[in-house]
Amino acid sequence: MLELTLAAINRAAPTLLLRMGDVPVVEATGILAIEEIITDVKRHGAAVLLVEVRPNVRYKLERGGVIAHVGADNVIDTLEHALQRAKDLRAIVK
Repeated sequence: MLELTLAAINRAAPTLLLRMGDVPVVEATGILAIEEIITDVKRHGAAVLLVEVRPNVRYKLERGGVIAHVGADNVIDTLEHALQRAKDLRAIVK
């Protein structure tokens, strides 16, 4: 489903924000899916920000290697800060 959505977008977005505040738990299948998303988005030259990640979910993502893959600087507590981080990343690329 995500691949179809990404393929339908004519212009690649420089940053993907994954808002995870409503994700109460994550297990192996979810961790693998998030890893695939990050890999696909990075392959297209974009950054991924994980936003509003609950502490228990972050712990699982750390153990699963997701945080290392996305980069600890790209795990953001609030949407406001994530939007600023996305702007900063875009300025670096220019």
